[in-house]
Amino acid sequence: MIMCNRSVVFSSGIINFGGCNHCNRENFPVQTLVWGDVRMDFYVHKQDWMGRTTKKLLFFNVWNTNFYPGKTQLVFPKKKLDILSKDRKHITVDEDFELTLHISENVSNN
Repeated sequence: MIMCNRSVVFSSGIINFGGCNHCNRENFPVQTLVWGDVRMDFYVHKQDWMGRTTKKLLFFNVWNTNFYPGKTQLVFPKKKLDILSKDRKHITVDEDFELTLHISENVSNN
């Protein structure tokens, strides 16, 4: 989920990633307009034996677009991601885990 100034601007359904020993990156082509305060929440979705799905917040990231003018890429290492920064034994994700955002200033009205 992506929120700008506390308003939801993007909410995916369930996006699956991982599970591939030879993969070291996953791309999520999310094209949405962000401005000001941005919060990105990432959840783990689990299904129990009765088919009920629950979600648990895995990590979140908060940043403001005004602090990164003209940047086309933002990289947030694990230690800068809320909740994951406390995973010092690397149980949840690997030590070198990072979130990379590719940013474009072009806005298209499709």
